[in-house]
Amino acid sequence: MTPEPELSTERSPSSVGSLRRAVHRGLLTHRADLGARLDALAAVAPHDAEVATLRAFGMLFLGRVSLRAPARELAVRSLGGAARRDRLLAQAAIAWADDEPDDALRSLAQAQELDPNDAVATKVEHGLLFVLGRSKELHRCARRAVERRDPEAFGHGALLGCLAFANVETGELEAALRFGAEALEREPEDAWGAHAIAHVFDRVDDPTGGLAHLDRFRSATAGCGVFSRHVEWHRAVFLVELGRFDEALALYDDCLARVWCENYRDASNRASLLWYLEREGVEVDARWTELARVCEPLFSDGGSAFALVHCALASARAGIDPRRWLGTVPTGRGHQARVVEEVGLPVARAMAQSLLDGDSAGAVAIRALRNELPRLGGSRAQRDLFDRVAIDLAFDSGATPFARALIEARLEQRPRNAFARRRKWAPSRRTRP
Repeated sequence: MTPEPELSTERSPSSVGSLRRAVHRGLLTHRADLGARLDALAAVAPHDAEVATLRAFGMLFLGRVSLRAPARELAVRSLGGAARRDRLLAQAAIAWADDEPDDALRSLAQAQELDPNDAVATKVEHGLLFVLGRSKELHRCARRAVERRDPEAFGHGALLGCLAFANVETGELEAALRFGAEALEREPEDAWGAHAIAHVFDRVDDPTGGLAHLDRFRSATAGCGVFSRHVEWHRAVFLVELGRFDEALALYDDCLARVWCENYRDASNRASLLWYLEREGVEVDARWTELARVCEPLFSDGGSAFALVHCALASARAGIDPRRWLGTVPTGRGHQARVVEEVGLPVARAMAQSLLDGDSAGAVAIRALRNELPRLGGSRAQRDLFDRVAIDLAFDSGATPFARALIEARLEQRPRNAFARRRKWAPSRRTRP
């Protein structure tokens, strides 16, 4: 991609095209100023259908029921008089707002049938599949998009980054490295591609290599707002694996907890890192209490099962029983509502059962739900929290044989894993949270 021009409010067709390109590039590379880019385009094209639809998608990616109606309203407004491609994107946003993501995916696929080089439709499809936790479909769609499009078309580097990430999630790590490297060669600011390679280092349990990679591509992941903080979460997890706990805690305070914008991704980053640190004997003091406080609005919303389980962990560790809220979490017939009911609530209750009641049944229940955990969404690296929680909670509740069986199973898959090797010789240092 070529550098985008300075944002301008000139109303000529060329300026509209330049501003649209800047918006697309901001979306593809996860720039924190995407909202400002949309504002600049809206200033010269106030009735632009794509602007409204992309704002709707931005709201939907926040995973909150309370934002679905305004997102739907924006997308509906985009339908009148729009070109077919823009109508398809708007229909996808409407379906997602109605908690029918499969209908949304069909509309996004149709948009790509119209134009295989439509990087925006492909990127939104990739993001939605990631939220749904569908790794095989994520890989299939990313591969199809890359194979069908012109490799010289706009956004190809960013979509190679999507394919790299999809390969990590399906365990094809050599391919992930290859596509990730090509993505960054084509688009040095491809934050998602740089992030995909960090996932490879996580999967092969090479935290030293992971830190070196993140240092090398720091410029690619800077300026990405929430996503930058997630990349720094990866850095902190690598530091934990290396036993550099003070540095990881400083990164929590100076980066992950510095900004709160009611985004559940921030909550998940913070909850998992605090758990990892605390279980290695680090005193995290009042950080759990503060995190539980800011998470409370996400609890009552029920729009994301992924958010729910991380907020439940923070609440329980702060000494607040999350079960007092879990009975009020809204459920229903839509897709995410079913995931909340069938996966999110059982995992949240199991964590509370072990953390607050000292009952080993909670750890057993989390392990029993292992094959359902991808439905929560997120990546393998993020969901690894639940394997680690199950092991530590089993030790806490006295189910030592069960905990050791989990460790051996983990070491069979990941023989270099620092967490499993530490736990094999000794339970976590904080044996009663």
